[in-house]
Amino acid sequence: MCHGWQKFFAVLAVLSLTSFAVAAPLEIRITGGEIQSTSIAITPFYTAISAPKEEKMMTNVRRVIENDLVSSGVFKAKKKFAQKPDQMRFAVQFKDWHPLSVNVVATGNYRRETNGKLVVDFFLWDILAERQIFAKEYVVVAENWRRLAHVIADDIYKSITGTPGYFDSRIVYVATDKVGERIRKRLILMDSDGGSAKILTSGKYFVLTPHFSSDGDKIAYLSYERGVPTVYVDDLNTGKVIYLARRNRDKSMKYAPHFSPDGKTLIFAYALGNVSNIWTMDLKTYVFKQITRDPYIDTSPSFAPDGRSIVFSSDRNGSLQLYRLYLQSGVVDRISHGKGSYSTPAWSPKGDKIVFTKQLSGSFYIGIMDSDGSNEKLLSHSFLDEGPVFSPNGQFILFSRDTGKGKKRHLMIMDIKGRMLHVLPTQYSATDPDWSSINLR
Repeated sequence: MCHGWQKFFAVLAVLSLTSFAVAAPLEIRITGGEIQSTSIAITPFYTAISAPKEEKMMTNVRRVIENDLVSSGVFKAKKKFAQKPDQMRFAVQFKDWHPLSVNVVATGNYRRETNGKLVVDFFLWDILAERQIFAKEYVVVAENWRRLAHVIADDIYKSITGTPGYFDSRIVYVATDKVGERIRKRLILMDSDGGSAKILTSGKYFVLTPHFSSDGDKIAYLSYERGVPTVYVDDLNTGKVIYLARRNRDKSMKYAPHFSPDGKTLIFAYALGNVSNIWTMDLKTYVFKQITRDPYIDTSPSFAPDGRSIVFSSDRNGSLQLYRLYLQSGVVDRISHGKGSYSTPAWSPKGDKIVFTKQLSGSFYIGIMDSDGSNEKLLSHSFLDEGPVFSPNGQFILFSRDTGKGKKRHLMIMDIKGRMLHVLPTQYSATDPDWSSINLR
């Protein structure tokens, strides 16, 4: 068994728009453990005035909408169309679509206003019930065409499933590559589909465990910029960066940061000597407060969505297990009781589920349990699966995977039942992902 800092670093390695019509959602059936996909035809957008640049842009909008929906596993895209775009400006001929076995048809028109903004009228049709599901008008600047596509995809997803979408959100992760013989780790911010990637840090210093604030305006992360690993907070709107230190020349390690739901407090693990406890810092007053006082390794703290409790990982009973601490009473309940080691817990948006990494018999798993620790279920199994977080709508889980074959690590998206799994494309080897709330820019 490891002791002191050896044990500590062994643990750290594991962490390493106007609506015109609204109708009831269509029914989605799940049989035999498989999702029965809704077939959807997203037709080309119609415009009265031909402009090659805009036509190409709207073709890309259509492509992103389709990719978003298909990636969810809920939709299957149909490539054959019963009518031409100019025949579907304001309505479809339902009888023409029946032979194609299409459940839903999406149509749209667009025009450029004199102020340069793009106006898109979008329609969704239920072919089986022969009715309009919704009609909306979207007004955007052309540069925001990718976000327009994600917003439309969210509207379609919610109309069909009854659950909010998650496409108009962002993901941050740690990108790893090599410059010569030097390993470089940088923060990358991107759309939920991997598009519009933006580098946030230079790569001069190692960075780990980024986490969004609830409003999506800030990211907290660990950095080695000042020689000792500590937590930094990057304001994405202003570019201002602050770092956590209790006093000048503070050499203690602070890591695994997480924002409170109201964004006013940061919770993190604070290594003092050979132990690690949970602390908070008020982001306005910079006042530090110790939450746990144990001679063990307490790490990976995460606020519940209501802010009244936290979940964290601790080795106080030997192996790493998950514990829930109620902040007002100070009561701590152990919520994991299975074999193996548990780490990196994260809450679902509703606070009813917790997702985690589990190490057992030389393999890693992504698991899910109720917030009291009941109904534990392991959803994935790989050489190294770790760092899971929920999607903004709570229906999917994002995590990193290392296949052990010497290739780059991938970000994976899996539904909460473990039935659907796909790779989220990234340019670099990817770890430590976090997912923002929806509709945040």
